[in-house]
Amino acid sequence: MAIIRPAELRDTEQGCPPLDRLIGTRVAVAGLEVRVPVFGTEQFGLINFPYLPTELSAFVDSGVAWTADDPPVWEWATDAAERVPVVSTGVSARMNLFGAAVVEVFYAYPFQRPEKGGFVGVGLYPGW
Repeated sequence: MAIIRPAELRDTEQGCPPLDRLIGTRVAVAGLEVRVPVFGTEQFGLINFPYLPTELSAFVDSGVAWTADDPPVWEWATDAAERVPVVSTGVSARMNLFGAAVVEVFYAYPFQRPEKGGFVGVGLYPGW
């Protein structure tokens, strides 16, 4: 059985460039997030409603993975076979449920998969 590296995979019918861009031995990531506490206590919220602390946020995330034999291409492209950085952006709302759990609802749009469009997700995390 032969091991197929991502660079070789792109030249076959089995290649998937969006997946190939996420596999590598080296990685660089960056993120930017702006949070606004909408509901909370007088000190930590725009509106004094301490029973369901809620914050809204907007985010941009980016990353690229590569190997020594397959270096990244530092350009903006939404449909490329090369290892270009992948970028997504979106918004989220986080609610603290009585200090026991945090529920997050988000909408994200991945720029390097425009045919898929944006998607909505829900996460449940331990309390703050």
